[in-house]
Amino acid sequence: MKRRYIFRYVWHDLWHSSNRPFTLINLIAIGISTAVLVLLAGAFFAFKENGEKMMDKLGLSLEVTSHEEKNISDELRQKISQLPGVSSTAWWTPTIFLFYDKQGRLYDGIGGRTIDMEDPLMETFQDFRSKSAIRFKSKKELNTPYNELGIIVPFVIMKQLGYLPAAASPDKPETWQNIAFPSHLQIMAREDKLTSIPLIVSLPLLGILPESENGRYFVTKDCYTIFGYTWRNEFRPYLWDRNKNPLFPGSDPEPGMTNPLEKELPFPPPSHVTLYAMNRNTLLPLLHHVRSLGLKADCVLEDYLKDYQQQEIFFMASAGGICLVMFFFSGVILFSTFQALILRKLKEIGILKACGSSQFLVYRIFLFEAALISTMSTLFGSGLGAWAGVQMSCFIQKEFIMPDIVWYNLPPLFLAIVFIFGIVFCLLVTFFPVRMAVKSDADILIRS
Repeated sequence: MKRRYIFRYVWHDLWHSSNRPFTLINLIAIGISTAVLVLLAGAFFAFKENGEKMMDKLGLSLEVTSHEEKNISDELRQKISQLPGVSSTAWWTPTIFLFYDKQGRLYDGIGGRTIDMEDPLMETFQDFRSKSAIRFKSKKELNTPYNELGIIVPFVIMKQLGYLPAAASPDKPETWQNIAFPSHLQIMAREDKLTSIPLIVSLPLLGILPESENGRYFVTKDCYTIFGYTWRNEFRPYLWDRNKNPLFPGSDPEPGMTNPLEKELPFPPPSHVTLYAMNRNTLLPLLHHVRSLGLKADCVLEDYLKDYQQQEIFFMASAGGICLVMFFFSGVILFSTFQALILRKLKEIGILKACGSSQFLVYRIFLFEAALISTMSTLFGSGLGAWAGVQMSCFIQKEFIMPDIVWYNLPPLFLAIVFIFGIVFCLLVTFFPVRMAVKSDADILIRS
């Protein structure tokens, strides 16, 4: 009964004609401050989510080589594999094949690289046409002495070789969907002999990537060893694709000849290694460790991480400054209005204390009034801020259609935190004016 009476008294007192302007001023001031906080917080959470998505796409790989891009010694290779924060390593070698374009002319200068069968990068390969996974098959799957002989190329190489127009884009199907793609790409192989005659090899095209780092193509180490490093004409009868079709139809092995590919073929020592970090927290320290060994290390995520951290600090500083200023002024308004309210009620407070009311009761009345104001203003501000954020997100998405981008994201837990913060803020601001009234002498208050 007592609590009900106090609630009715506080409610009617807030909306009394003499106090209504103060109540509305407090509701508007705290509500707008809360709305700004909710709006900026939702934008910040969206910024973080977009940043996480972008960093997930960039991966956790580091490209490491010597500054001269020469072979890395065994000692350094062992040190690299034992660095803290390394999840796995994948050694590879740059390659350059001589390609024939669509018109049959030699096209020089297209770079590529070998890839390990266990390299995690291969798990990300996806053909831009069918969105299906692409991968090389191992020698065990093919039942051959070599891993798959084929090539995976990025979209840009198909344009360089004349199979696609210069204006074609993987994101615009109308620029390529009516074009017939080749099943093989022709390269030139040549024995390391003065009298050798160049040989045209039709290398199976296993898939086309929308893009790849530096526009490189990918081949297995065995494919590069056979065609680009130790080519011999006697290999021809023993080369097959994944469908058990010979790469050189009509080439039969000579009677009594053993398969030369069953012997271990020499392979150039790898000059590059891709390091995969365990997580983003170990990425930058891992870069520092690698560079301290005198090696060159590049990571697409490095610059993005630094920029992202700077943007995050700037966003938090600017948003925090705005919210701090808003809540400072709303706190001043709340303090001033409560001070004025209490000064007008000093005689009522004195009468209550003279009638035997405890200090706790006076505290309860005014702090309950502050809690009621904070509840209404926080709910109003949170709803207004969330509505404004959603409307802003819809407007921006309508103007700039980007399905992968989130413009506003506010977790429900944060709204609960804002609600609690609003109540605590109002109670703290109004505590000192209330305490002044509670500590005043009843006789003095009645006579004043």
